[in-house]
Amino acid sequence: MLDYAQLPATRKFAVEVSGWDQSERFFVENCELLWSEGTGKHVVLAQKLRDNAILFVRLLESGPSERSHPVVYAAEFVGKVENGGTRFRLKTVTPRTAELQPSDN
Repeated sequence: MLDYAQLPATRKFAVEVSGWDQSERFFVENCELLWSEGTGKHVVLAQKLRDNAILFVRLLESGPSERSHPVVYAAEFVGKVENGGTRFRLKTVTPRTAELQPSDN
């Protein structure tokens, strides 16, 4: 299990995470996003998710007049943590391009 206190240059950001849990119910949860060059982006959630579930992550630390837009990630299961939550690595999701269909002519 990763110990973030020992990782160099790990930054914390307050975020709002939303998506669909393992039971396919929509949820919204506030937590910290931990970001390190070596390990990537991680969140610990109380929600149980399917591996590679799609999540929407929005920074909560924006200025008073601006509201940040959510960024889409896939959640990769890392492991359970002591408080009963689950750690997920956030993987960047790239949009799928429409596949060209053969012409019916």
